[in-house]
Parts: sequence; structure tokens; C-alpha cells
Amino acid sequence: MKQLLKFIISILLLITFQNCSDEYDDTTLETRIDNLEDRVTKLEEICRQTNMNISSLQTMINAMQNNEFINSIIPITENGSTIGYIINFSQSGPINIYNGINGN
Repeated sequence: MKQLLKFIISILLLITFQNCSDEYDDTTLETRIDNLEDRVTKLEEICRQTNMNISSLQTMINAMQNNEFINSIIPITENGSTIGYIINFSQSGPINIYNGINGN
């Protein structure tokens, strides 16, 4: 009986250690996680810019309701291309409006 028990335990240990190997390749999962992190970072940046544009538009509406006028419009450039504008009002502070990309 003891020999049978030892035999069963040794078989179970053999099966357990055989299934626990270092050959598991999780690079596909790591790549997918990295891609998701990049996408989340881009979405956070788009969300930040959208919130800034909404706030700027609210400031613009308030300025127009208070009969203010625009003093100047200054382009915001990055790498030689215009990405938005700074709009200065007569009484309110300046606001930044950013261009969308391909209609977004």
C-alpha cells in the first residue's frame, strides 16, 4: 500500500513539474498590452485638448455676451505648421483653440 501511494505521488509530481516549464511565450500579450497603453495615452491627450477647447469656447461665448471684442489672433505653430490659435479679448483673458486632425 505504501509503495502504491509513493508511486501515485511520484507520478503526480512528475506531471506537475512537467507542466511547469519556462517555455511559455507571452510576448503576444505584452505587445497587446503595450498597444493598449499607447492607445490610452493618445485618448487621454485628445480628451485633454477637447476639454480645453470646450472651456475656451465657453469663455468665447461669455465674452461675446459681454460685448467684448477680439484684440488679436495669434497662430500656434508646431514643427512649422499651425496647430491652433490664441485669441485675445478686450477684457477677458486669452483662450487657445486647437485644430482637429482630418475632421476629428
